[in-house]
Amino acid sequence: MTARPRTRLGQVRSSLRDGGLAEVGVKVLQELRLYRRLGLFEVPLAPDPPRAEAASAGIAVRVLDASRDDLDAYAALRPDTSRDETRARLERGDRCFVALLDGRLVSSVWLGTDVVPIAYLECDLELGPEEAYAYDAFTLPELRGHDVGSWRTELLKDHVRAAGRRRVLSLQLAENASQRRRSARRGHRPLGVVGWYGIDRWRRFFVRLNDSAPAGLAIALRRPRPGVARVS
Repeated sequence: MTARPRTRLGQVRSSLRDGGLAEVGVKVLQELRLYRRLGLFEVPLAPDPPRAEAASAGIAVRVLDASRDDLDAYAALRPDTSRDETRARLERGDRCFVALLDGRLVSSVWLGTDVVPIAYLECDLELGPEEAYAYDAFTLPELRGHDVGSWRTELLKDHVRAAGRRRVLSLQLAENASQRRRSARRGHRPLGVVGWYGIDRWRRFFVRLNDSAPAGLAIALRRPRPGVARVS
């Protein structure tokens, strides 16, 4: 049976059920482009799982480069991302960690440092010297649930540790309960909420950290630099 698309009324009902009137109010402000927020999470850096299992499963992991073959392979995996955007990420210094199954690229995740543009918030995320930002993770639908993506994430963690950074951060829609549950199962720790409120040049950015957030965490949101493409 095909699921019916969610209507606006259905979304309101869902918001009332999950979060009450306050959640509905947040959604109204978001629709009016007066408020945006994302949940801030820390990705655990502890190694997991053992490397030996990857080779036996036919999985190889490496870092994407700017060669034509790699750009072609990534475009086949992510046709929704333009080659210009992929090149811009690489030229900015972001790295893409990929998993290949029998030579075919099947999973990827990006890692940014220093300053990373955030599409949903229409601003730049500035990171401290101890932070890195993981984003735009993707695995082919038919391979989800088989831990394929965990192998390229392990390579990402190796890179972060070797670079001397202490934590990897991620941003997620604060309203996405199912994503929050998946993150909790993976050991991702909620650190707070980031976002903005207001209109255009009167927009005010905020970073609201939980009491349990690391004392050395240094991040900020800034207005975007001109001519820089946004990322997710």
